[in-house]
Amino acid sequence: MRSSITRWAATSLLLLGGPVLAAGPAKPADTAAKITPKVGKFTVSVRYEFNPIPKSLQLMDFWLPYPIEDPHQKIVQRVTSSPYSLEIKPSDDKLAVVGYMKGAPRGGLPLQVRVTIRVERTEDVETDFSKATEKPTTDEEKQIHEKWVKPDTLIQVDKEMKSIASKIVSGRKKTLDRARAIYDHLVSNVGIVTPYELQGAGYGNAKFTMTQLKGDDMDMASAFVGLCRSIGIPAVTVIGVKVPTGLNEGEINNFHGWAEFYVDGVGWVPVDPAEGRRNVQRRSYYFGSLDERRMAVSKGRDITLIPPQQGPKLNFWIKGYWEGDQKPMNDPIVDIYFQDEDAPAKPGTAVSSLQPGMPPLH
Repeated sequence: MRSSITRWAATSLLLLGGPVLAAGPAKPADTAAKITPKVGKFTVSVRYEFNPIPKSLQLMDFWLPYPIEDPHQKIVQRVTSSPYSLEIKPSDDKLAVVGYMKGAPRGGLPLQVRVTIRVERTEDVETDFSKATEKPTTDEEKQIHEKWVKPDTLIQVDKEMKSIASKIVSGRKKTLDRARAIYDHLVSNVGIVTPYELQGAGYGNAKFTMTQLKGDDMDMASAFVGLCRSIGIPAVTVIGVKVPTGLNEGEINNFHGWAEFYVDGVGWVPVDPAEGRRNVQRRSYYFGSLDERRMAVSKGRDITLIPPQQGPKLNFWIKGYWEGDQKPMNDPIVDIYFQDEDAPAKPGTAVSSLQPGMPPLH
């Protein structure tokens, strides 16, 4: 069945809810040495359909997202099928990768582009916090503090958010303990809903999430980031996809959001509040650890593309974006498929195929 994720240029995620949880203990600092990280190897194939394209357009600019690389994510191969030449560049801070192409007049014909990525994702095992400090000691850490405690359009850092955060972390002095208190509060008190169930959900609006105490996974991640920033802890949202477990191949119907916060002396620490709420037995795991069944696409909000778009900054960089005659156009339709690297080949196909389960372009 063809699945189209149509509501995102900077909008929503579709996720299920989970039970309310009680607070749990922090993980011991020495566990990282006892765990061998798992490695996920899979291919993700994304088809973008830009439709409709008005006949009158003379100038068309298209931007496509490509997944980032970091110590836990390696891009083994990427293949793009497009009628136009594409230039791919990472952002200066390496938090996004942007493919850009210009289009010629098409007489109203729709445009389809396929991007296929082979990914090796290493499980981010439980972080060792034994070297944590309570203030920046290097110029790099000082720059991180300066940049990542500032607000974004929908990640508010104001008196209201600071008041909420201060109550949550009351009595806790260490960065790790304060971040854990925020995580526990969200996992215990914020119910997961879809944007169809709650108008305003899915945009990653931190204050809205704390007011409603409901939201989807990006809402929960954004609330975590906003609360952390409000009390001086650097934090950032991450957006990508979760690769389904228990299946070798199939559709990916939704985007997925999580977060990172910064601990001086340690570095960036991952958290996934939505997965922590869904998986009662793995609640502590998702504070400081991430599973290997995911692909990160970009980090941060209020995105300016490469080259810069004429329209406003983008709330997220995940969906793709285009402009016609220098004006923002309708969101593309996006279909996403995956295949594990060790999945058995279908009859008449090659195991190394870079188009898992994807219908043909037309």
